[in-house]
Amino acid sequence: HAVKCRPSCGWFNVCCCQRHLQHQLVNQLNVFVMVKVVPWVNGSGNITLSYDGQGDGQIVINTDPNDLTVQRSQVIVVTTRDKSKQFTVNQQAKPLTPYVDLGLPSGLLWARGNIVKVNDSYSIGEPTDYGCYFSWGNIDGHNADDGYDFGTSNSGPYASTPGAQVSANIASNDSAHDAALACLGGPWHLPTKDDFQELYDNTDNEWSVIDGINGYIFMKKTDHSVYVFFPAAGYVSSTNVKNVGSSSNYWSSFWLSANRACSMYFNSSSVNPQNSDYRYHGVSVRAVRSSN
Repeated sequence: HAVKCRPSCGWFNVCCCQRHLQHQLVNQLNVFVMVKVVPWVNGSGNITLSYDGQGDGQIVINTDPNDLTVQRSQVIVVTTRDKSKQFTVNQQAKPLTPYVDLGLPSGLLWARGNIVKVNDSYSIGEPTDYGCYFSWGNIDGHNADDGYDFGTSNSGPYASTPGAQVSANIASNDSAHDAALACLGGPWHLPTKDDFQELYDNTDNEWSVIDGINGYIFMKKTDHSVYVFFPAAGYVSSTNVKNVGSSSNYWSSFWLSANRACSMYFNSSSVNPQNSDYRYHGVSVRAVRSSN
C-alpha cells in the first residue's frame, strides 16, 4: 500500500509500520509514504523529518542521492481506518551568498537580486523581485506603490534632485549619487556601461520565465546552473509603472548628457547593454562588486 505526493523532482521514501490497516487480505503490513519534494528556494541545506508518534511505528528514510530536493515545509498525513500518522518535512537552508560569480574576465560579481526597500531599509532582494526604482544619480529608491512622482521630463521633479546636478560618470566611491553604494554599503556599487557589455558578451543569455516572472537570464557559459536573473520590472514615469513583464531598464553609472544616462535595456527579443535612457525615469538597480 502506498501514498504518493508528487509536486516535483526527487523521491525520498518514508516507511512506517502501522497495525490494523483496513485491508482485505492482510491484517498487518507496512505503510509506505513516498514524498515527492521540490527545490530549495535559498541554497542547499539539511532535511529533517518528524513523526507525531500516534500508534506503533518507525521511520526509515531512503533517498536517491542523484535526485533529492525538498520543499521548505511540507506536512503529510496518512489516515487508515481509526488511526492517523503525520509526517512533517522541514527545510533548514543555508543562506546563499548575495552575489553570483559568473566567471567573467574581470572577476566582477553581480548581486543575485535587485535592490529592494522594506520599511525604509534597503537590501538585495530575491532574483525575481522587481525591487524599488531610482532616478539616475539619486540614492532614494521608491516602491511602485508608494506614489512617488518621478515626473514626465528632466525639468520636472527630477530637476531639484541631487542627481540632476551630476554632469559626469558616477564614481564607484560616490555615496551621494551611487544608489548601490549608498543603499547597500561598500564594496557594492553601480555597474558601468562596460560591466553590462561584459555581462552580455561573456554569458549565455535569453528571455526566460522564473516563478511566473518574465525577465532575462545571464548564465555562466560553462555551467548554466550559475546565473543572474533580471526581472522585467519596467520603468516609472510620473507615478505610473510601465512595461512590467515585457521590458526593463537597469541603470549604469555612465553619464551621457544633461538629459540622458546609460542603462541596460531588454525585452523578450533583444538586449541592449548600452542603452540611452531619460535620467528622470524610475529604473531598477542591480549592484556589482569586485571579487576581492
